[in-house]
Amino acid sequence: MTVSVKLSRMAKCHLAAGIIFSLALCAYLLIENYRASVIEIRSGVSSIRANAQSMADETEKIKDRQIQVLRALPAGYDSSSSREMMLLSVEKLKTGIKGASIALDEFSESDAILSLPLIVEFDTASFEEGVKGIAALRSSTVPYFEFRNIDIRRLEGSYSSARYKIEGVLTMPSGKITSPSGAEKTL
Repeated sequence: MTVSVKLSRMAKCHLAAGIIFSLALCAYLLIENYRASVIEIRSGVSSIRANAQSMADETEKIKDRQIQVLRALPAGYDSSSSREMMLLSVEKLKTGIKGASIALDEFSESDAILSLPLIVEFDTASFEEGVKGIAALRSSTVPYFEFRNIDIRRLEGSYSSARYKIEGVLTMPSGKITSPSGAEKTL
């Protein structure tokens, strides 16, 4: 055998070894890249599982809060419009605060909130009666009474008698509040 044949054979062997090594290296790099991707996907899936559980817990909390809100709604909420509910609340205030005069302004609606500005005036023989009158206004949840101004003046010739003038706004959602399932609240 001649040297050139030996060199040619060695070159072919080295070339074949180089090709096999290159293929093995490419296969290794592909497998390593695949392994890294699988690890990343597993990490993402476990994160999604944790987030899904957290979201389910938060959804349950929201549903519980919605149910609490629905339970706080007054009787007749389903059968009355928001305006009727406000006017019924004004009547309830008038009977709850003895001798009260209530001046109403116009209804207004913005951002799905219905508002009714009003002024409540009443005289009391004692500070305790005045506090009870304010408590009657504050006890309203739907519609909610938002205080704007409270003016208390002592009546002439009396030490304990006072005139209360309370300015505020009754507010409530202009639409119906619904339960988590989408059905309107029923009592």
